[in-house]
Amino acid sequence: MRRTLQTIVLTTLFGCNAMLGLKEPRILSDSEFAKQSQKFNIDTSMHTSLSKEAINQLKTQPYKPNWEVGFRPLQVRMYNGNGSLISQYSTCEGSLKRAGIFNTFPPKNYYPLDSTLTITDELALHRNPPKVKYQENDLTVFVWWASWLGRPMKNLIEETQQYVADHPDKNIAVYYVNVMERQ
Repeated sequence: MRRTLQTIVLTTLFGCNAMLGLKEPRILSDSEFAKQSQKFNIDTSMHTSLSKEAINQLKTQPYKPNWEVGFRPLQVRMYNGNGSLISQYSTCEGSLKRAGIFNTFPPKNYYPLDSTLTITDELALHRNPPKVKYQENDLTVFVWWASWLGRPMKNLIEETQQYVADHPDKNIAVYYVNVMERQ
């Protein structure tokens, strides 16, 4: 109870980024970006990025129904073979392990989500959307990341990669969505 109260107070006073120890974003050159992708074991063939317009748009919308307005740069969104959003998680929701999202297949959702969002909506946010054949996948996953997000970002990537490894009988495609601006 004390820890929960502490988390609420810190988040309210300083915001999610400060509480998680996240650094300020910076614009990366292509070579810095390639180094960061390699450092975090990100498959560049499955890589895309959000457009600047999308980031600005997301800053004016709630993350999930009944949440406050604001962009959550570190998150994972999962869509089924019909292209429907079935799970969405951000580190502001608490521990990924405690939420248990990756404990089942398909992944569950910890808090209610906007079930009207589709993979088409997701791809409209991307600067150069990948050719996603989601109908061929049991699950299509988009991991939003940036090097300045630090340890929480690395944990989310590792947990997602472990989830895929734990389900070799499922066709799971993972796309890494960069939320940093590049030169």
